[in-house]
Amino acid sequence: MAKLNGIEFPVWYYSPKQLKNIFAPYFEKQYQKPVGLFIPPSYLNHFFVRKSFLLKALSVLETLFGSWSFLANNADHYLMILKKKSI
Repeated sequence: MAKLNGIEFPVWYYSPKQLKNIFAPYFEKQYQKPVGLFIPPSYLNHFFVRKSFLLKALSVLETLFGSWSFLANNADHYLMILKKKSI
């Protein structure tokens, strides 16, 4: 559940596999990668203001592991590129 302006509502997140299956009849997956695997969410900016070394270390990890498609399910977000199937 998420809360915005005092109102609670359900929120869900499709996994890469679920999203691929939803679009499978008409699209095929070309590429996917994790986004935010190690980089913290923006609401934690205040924590990292004085810990720039830690943020840089996390950024290096993001760069090193950010192209490993199988880690997309473990990241805060992911990028998936789909291509329309030929008819």
